[in-house]
Amino acid sequence: MQKQITLILITLIMFQLSFTIIHEGNNAILIRFNRILTDKKNNNPILLEPGLHFKIPFIDFIQVLDNRIRTLNIQSNHFLSKENKEIFIDYYIKWRISNFKNYYISTEGNYSKIETMLDQISNEILHIKIAKLHIKDIINDLNVNLSKDIYKSLNNLNKNKIQTSIFYNQNKNNKLMSNTNIMEILGIKIIDIQINNINFANNELTCLLNKIRYERSSLAQNEIWKGKEEAKKIQKQAKYQASLIIDEAKKQASIIYGDTEFQVAKIFNDTFKNDIEFYVFIKSLNAYKNIFDKNKDLIIFNLDSEFFKYMKKPFVNMN
Repeated sequence: MQKQITLILITLIMFQLSFTIIHEGNNAILIRFNRILTDKKNNNPILLEPGLHFKIPFIDFIQVLDNRIRTLNIQSNHFLSKENKEIFIDYYIKWRISNFKNYYISTEGNYSKIETMLDQISNEILHIKIAKLHIKDIINDLNVNLSKDIYKSLNNLNKNKIQTSIFYNQNKNNKLMSNTNIMEILGIKIIDIQINNINFANNELTCLLNKIRYERSSLAQNEIWKGKEEAKKIQKQAKYQASLIIDEAKKQASIIYGDTEFQVAKIFNDTFKNDIEFYVFIKSLNAYKNIFDKNKDLIIFNLDSEFFKYMKKPFVNMN
């Protein structure tokens, strides 16, 4: 009876050890005799999807790996700007596994190795980037270009530029050494990098804001001065153009007036050429009108003058 119970217990234990459950959000690789089982067609590792899976007890080992995007928060790291000012930056890195085989070989499934590496390298990159920037440039940048630079630098990181021995076990698979991209060697992909917060030591922020305020004010005054100078130029040019237009208009008016006078004279000439006396009569009437139209003027004339001959006997003179 005892043997039967023992046999049942062993059977149950073996049954339990023969199955494993992969939860949602995870994948797993199957390791047999310390080697990752791969697909014979493409040599990619056999990935176990979420669900119930069979394994050979004591021979197969299933390494469960989280295939979701993970977030690494890095807080209050100390940096020096180009003017040697202290700043503290909080930022985060989002990453995920892109190659399960490389990831396992490099880290043995230990997330802390990846996050330690990302922390170290991202800080080194930030030190280099920020050391080339003034604080005002970092603020004006609004973290956009700086975050993009770190993102590109991490994804394009070359293993020859860092001490890669601390990031992966090169003795486990020498084929990895032929790849020069660190992220591909580690089997991960950087999804996003964003700076959360930038702090300044002591009174650096106040001094910086005062400096920026002064520079902005100077820039504004300079732009106002330029605007006024440009307005003066435009006004001067407009006046010059207006004077040209007026002069041209006067010239055209003078030409038109001259032509009109010529036409009037021609009409008079054509009309009165056969009757000179009538022409003289009309001119005399116009002269009378111009002289006697002024109420305040006192003019003394001799009525016997030839000038008044048409006033005394207009019809006789015309005949």
